[in-house]
Amino acid sequence: MGKFWVQLSLLVLAVTAVASLAFLSVKIHYWEKQLASAQSKIEKGQQRLVRGKQRLKNGKQELSEGRAEYDEAEDSMFLELIDDVFDGGDGFATAREEIADGEKKIAGGQKKLAAGKRQLTAGRHRIDRESGYLTWARGVRMGCAVLAAILIVLLIFLRIFKK
Repeated sequence: MGKFWVQLSLLVLAVTAVASLAFLSVKIHYWEKQLASAQSKIEKGQQRLVRGKQRLKNGKQELSEGRAEYDEAEDSMFLELIDDVFDGGDGFATAREEIADGEKKIAGGQKKLAAGKRQLTAGRHRIDRESGYLTWARGVRMGCAVLAAILIVLLIFLRIFKK
């Protein structure tokens, strides 16, 4: 009677190990797809970050050139007089507004760029962490496979030598 309970226990453990193996295989496949998707998002984010850096650099260059032109024009009494006579002084006021607007846009771009860098770093850390979990799950799956094989061999051994 004792052998029956031992064999039944081994059978239940073997079935549990096989079920765990199947469950982990499905989950690992799903996690691998998720990880691949996250990796492609990271690559797209990296490309967007590079484009953002380039746009910010171009914007800073344009602002610098605009400031230089404005400073040069402001130093010229002749241009101020022409602006006052023909445009009512609005040319310099408009230029100051455009420079201020450009500075705001650059500040906003720098904030967005910094936020993008933080998100990209966080995404990379998450991918690294998830890769570790995936490696761990693969090891557990292998352990379940080995355990199931050992239990099945034991069951067969007990059935052959059931005296």
